[in-house]
Amino acid sequence: MSQNVLNETRNEDYRLMNTEETTNATGEETTEENTDFAAALEGNLEVTMPEKGKMITGTIIKIDDDITLVNCGAKSEAVLESAELDGQKVGDEIEALVLETEPTLKITLKLDNSDASREVLQQAFESGIAVTGTISKTIKGGFLVDISGNTAFLPISQLDLEYVQDTSSFLGKSFEFKIIEFDQQENRFKVSRAEILKKQLQEKAEQTWANLKVGDVVDGTVSSFQDFGAFIDIGGIEGLLHISELSLEYTTHPSEVLEIGQQVKVKILNADREKNRISLSMKQLANNPWEDHAEDLQSGKPFSGEIVRKTDFGLFVQLYPGIDGLLHVSQLRPGTSLDDEEYAIGKKLEGWIRSVDVERKRAGLTLHEIPGEDPWKHIPEKYKIGTTVDGTVEEATRFGVFVLLEPGVTGLMPMSELRRTGVKNPEQEYQPQTPLRVTVTAIDEERKRISLLPEDKAAAASDAPAKKTSGAGKKKKSAPRQKQQGKSEGGVSEFGALLAAALKTKKK
Repeated sequence: MSQNVLNETRNEDYRLMNTEETTNATGEETTEENTDFAAALEGNLEVTMPEKGKMITGTIIKIDDDITLVNCGAKSEAVLESAELDGQKVGDEIEALVLETEPTLKITLKLDNSDASREVLQQAFESGIAVTGTISKTIKGGFLVDISGNTAFLPISQLDLEYVQDTSSFLGKSFEFKIIEFDQQENRFKVSRAEILKKQLQEKAEQTWANLKVGDVVDGTVSSFQDFGAFIDIGGIEGLLHISELSLEYTTHPSEVLEIGQQVKVKILNADREKNRISLSMKQLANNPWEDHAEDLQSGKPFSGEIVRKTDFGLFVQLYPGIDGLLHVSQLRPGTSLDDEEYAIGKKLEGWIRSVDVERKRAGLTLHEIPGEDPWKHIPEKYKIGTTVDGTVEEATRFGVFVLLEPGVTGLMPMSELRRTGVKNPEQEYQPQTPLRVTVTAIDEERKRISLLPEDKAAAASDAPAKKTSGAGKKKKSAPRQKQQGKSEGGVSEFGALLAAALKTKKK
């Protein structure tokens, strides 16, 4: 904007402030000077003219494309180049350095080469205002910087926020610097570019924190890797993208998915300003694979996947990106173990889906053949009470030991019955994948459950005394014998009596 245009704008503002428009009786518009207002205004204004090279404080009152007007209490507004603004807006208070007082009060937030007299540079040092200079030469320990004919020393440690190995790209380039040492007598001073970058980063970080909201999706830049995840710069601050939130696919290191400097979109999971911690996720921005593959994730359907993890209790197999199924050790192929080569990480497996829990995002797998039809159609005839059959131990739980009788048919040896027969540690005595001959002790067709006991323990269970109730020695009311729950003659449990009768029948 030219000086004439600036003066016209300023004069028009003052004219509007000191006049009022009225309408006369005939309806014609007239303008009369509000001399009383102008006099009062002039009398109350403390008019001072700032000195060149001094710092002043003012308030931004107008911003145009080229210039910004600042009210600093002087007779006229101060003029600032709009290009120097860094997010400031009308109404914001700023501190600036006076460059000129006549014919226009000109101020600056930073000094370029044309503004930097020796006196002004000293004022810039005292106020901390930025100066513009050109890196002209490499010397031992750093560089020489030309600032309007003045030579400053830039230590290599002050070139950037991090150590720069190859500095050739900086030579001949102009940057903003902060004067960190000034010796007027020796006519030398030291500058830093890193301090300017640090201040810019802090201002950017404050702005990011002010606008940050949990749940927002923001752009970021991959800044560094750790074994547990990647750090992402999201605007002057870094957030942690934990490896578990990196991708739907199983990953052992973030470098498998990301590259340093890569631009990514992340979701804010958590933000703690006090602890300066931010948790991020890329995985949550992907589609829900459990919904995408709902038709394929059905019990009884075949699966094909890659082993991605191994634990003491089984293998995790990736069925689809973001969906891992558990192949429990009890569901391995008969006669095999986790140590076998076919179960090494990275190996491909094929089998059947045993169970699916979409809500908890869990899938159980098996390598045991799943029958094509419901095997319970023939169970009552095939597994009568007292029948002894061969099975395979699947797993021991707090409820008891599960034994596979045939594909699709698993029986349970109840923990309470095992303990009655003297079994103290079922987990150790009955290891998964080991063959076991068992006796059928009960069948519940409606709930599709079969109760079992080891063949060598079944007789002991039938002969074991019933568990005594508490309060021994106290006299209790007698009850008709036929109405005692769960008892038969001789104090043997009803379960034991049924089992004994079944065994006798079998021997005949």
